[in-house]
Amino acid sequence: MIAACWGRMALVLAIAIVPSVVLAQGMGQGMGMTGQGRGAMLPDPAQLPALKTKLGITAAQTQAWQDYADALTSVVAMRAQMRSSLQGASPAERLEGRAERQAMGGQVHDEVNQKRSALAALMTAGQRQLLDRELPALPSMR
Repeated sequence: MIAACWGRMALVLAIAIVPSVVLAQGMGQGMGMTGQGRGAMLPDPAQLPALKTKLGITAAQTQAWQDYADALTSVVAMRAQMRSSLQGASPAERLEGRAERQAMGGQVHDEVNQKRSALAALMTAGQRQLLDRELPALPSMR
């Protein structure tokens, strides 16, 4: 009788605890920076110098790195400008320009990814692997 009661209590506790542990986990590979979903985040430009050091960018790679870093920084600035320009807009006004903004974003992402490819072509296999992990290509918006 007592053993059966303890068994039921253990089952109730397991049912109560397990969902909270499962819910405490993150989304995994989905919308975040490395998940490449629609909510993929752009890098913080302040982190680019540290990444340059971590990648071990050589003198021969410096110009390609600078072109890529400048392109990433301009994308971050462009997105911030777009967000601020939409602050006072009505929902109808936001929808009206959405297709144009998406097309412009897709074009900019493609340009950044071309600069990234030019940099990757100059890198060693180890550097490319680290670049892919730390700073994946921007997702296509087309």
